[in-house]
Amino acid sequence: ASVEIFGYEGKLVFKTSSDKEYLTDNPNRRCPLIGKAKKHLGYSPTIELEEGLKRSLVWYKENSEGVDA
Repeated sequence: ASVEIFGYEGKLVFKTSSDKEYLTDNPNRRCPLIGKAKKHLGYSPTIELEEGLKRSLVWYKENSEGVDA
């Protein structure tokens, strides 16, 4: 999607952190599950991850300029 939207042709590199505790209590690194939202709010996503990311990238590209207040 990033190539189609931004023309970006970089590579995605997966690495393992040398810090064995890097996922512990770190909301920026963990992979939250939506079980609570489904159970308590009746939330049920209808858009697949790839499509949602593509829509987000398109939105960011179209809204990258700030608006004067």
